[in-house]
Amino acid sequence: MNRTVVFGGSHGRTFRGRGTGFLYLNRTPNSRNRSSGFFMARSGQDEFMEQGLVQVYTGEGKGKTTASIGLAVRALGQGMKVLLVRFLKPAEPLSGEIAFLEGASGLQVLTSGLGIIGKKPDRQAVAANVAETFAAVRRLLIRDNFDLVILDEINNAVHRGYLPLEALIELLDARPAGTELVLTGRNAAEAILQRADLVTRMEAVRHPLKAGIPARRGVEY
Repeated sequence: MNRTVVFGGSHGRTFRGRGTGFLYLNRTPNSRNRSSGFFMARSGQDEFMEQGLVQVYTGEGKGKTTASIGLAVRALGQGMKVLLVRFLKPAEPLSGEIAFLEGASGLQVLTSGLGIIGKKPDRQAVAANVAETFAAVRRLLIRDNFDLVILDEINNAVHRGYLPLEALIELLDARPAGTELVLTGRNAAEAILQRADLVTRMEAVRHPLKAGIPARRGVEY
């Protein structure tokens, strides 16, 4: 996995992590073989998406980023190429999912490096950081052939005025046909919801933060 941090025009280092071991019970000899799905086509030994869709995870409830990470793990397990872009989030402290996925083959992570949670950063600085990260996304989409692209917290970036809605719509229209695109974050714009093939709205029924329980390592980050 390549992990890049975007902050003030500088690009960070590439990090590599350790692998993991797995134990399978009652596994048949051919259980590793992949089967072609509805949107999958086979060319020699390669599989690719014929038509990628647009997914939106929004709403006030917890779980939007978590769901997108689960999808990334599933795609990586099928040998797909994944780009995970983290808007409005700092490089440190390192989130558990990023620490775990370091070293995963086929994964590239791009982190804006300027977070807003619990802080009041300069608005112009955040807008410039979001614009720089988004420009990098557009370059990567053209240059590399990703099967899955996750734009984490992109909905919030648009809602807060850090990124023009038109720029995101243009990206949706210009993306390669075989790229599945996932947009997460609260307050997804109606224009985005209308263009999405799948919309999941997380409902906030109860949250430990309301009971005074702060974000917990390994659960919230």
